[in-house]
Amino acid sequence: MAPTGAGSNAQFAIYSNSFNPANLAANYLADPGVSNVGTNVLTCQATIASGATIAIAVFDLGTPAASWSITVDFPVCSSAPCAGTPNPGNTLSTANPVCPGNNFTLSLQNATTGSGVTYQLQSAATTAGPWTNIGGATGSTYTTNIATSTAYRCNVTCSAGPSTTASNPIQININPPSACYCIPPPSDCTDDDVITRVLISNLDNSSTCSAGPPAGYSNYTSSVPAANLFSGAGNIMTVEKPTSWSEGVAVWIDYNQNGQFEASERSTIGLVNNLPSVSGTINIPGSALTGITRMRVRISFAGYSC
Repeated sequence: MAPTGAGSNAQFAIYSNSFNPANLAANYLADPGVSNVGTNVLTCQATIASGATIAIAVFDLGTPAASWSITVDFPVCSSAPCAGTPNPGNTLSTANPVCPGNNFTLSLQNATTGSGVTYQLQSAATTAGPWTNIGGATGSTYTTNIATSTAYRCNVTCSAGPSTTASNPIQININPPSACYCIPPPSDCTDDDVITRVLISNLDNSSTCSAGPPAGYSNYTSSVPAANLFSGAGNIMTVEKPTSWSEGVAVWIDYNQNGQFEASERSTIGLVNNLPSVSGTINIPGSALTGITRMRVRISFAGYSC
């Protein structure tokens, strides 16, 4: 268990069948023996009877953590050995297509019961092979990420025989960059956290606080023509806003067109106090790829993010 909120004093325990908050000793099996301060990871072991139901109770004795991450690793054993030829069926994925660097989990359509079952996940450029074993990928599930389209299958072996069957392969494809841009957190546009107009080159777009989703975010890629900007030169941008509060304005331009707003692609337009607009220069590097790419403009009272 790993809480993400620093300063928390966390504990957890494992119970058989059910947890009774009025009697912490009832059905108790095990706990780590220590509490958790900050983001330390706690582990615990328990022996569970065959067919038993368990309950995991999480306690927080201090400042509540922002969220919890709990990993349960209880080996599932069977006294009966596997028999016959495995039938893993299709190779499944939690996402397809995927964005480069984003995790997805592979699994199998059908379970192979009994003891003596082993797994070996393989990868290839396409479902036609040739196939290569993935080191350490010896379970029925596997979490990974990729930069290029990759095919996967899993060899499932029953030791009785032995007999091996490969799952039907899956080709994991890559999303286009336009589908991979991060989405900013919501904003209710209070305290002047709203852009009312953006001007740069031939682009002149007026806006209000959008309902989203998420709130405060608008995507104008299909409704506003792209601005004509020049690499190796300065491009002046003006952003208009309400006048009650001080605000910071920044812009990101995906110069390498990889679907990510990187730190090197961020330009500060400026910080402005109680004024209706702020202007700044965007110096586009000569290495920027030509053609249409994504630009994002953000206004914030406290900091910037993608």
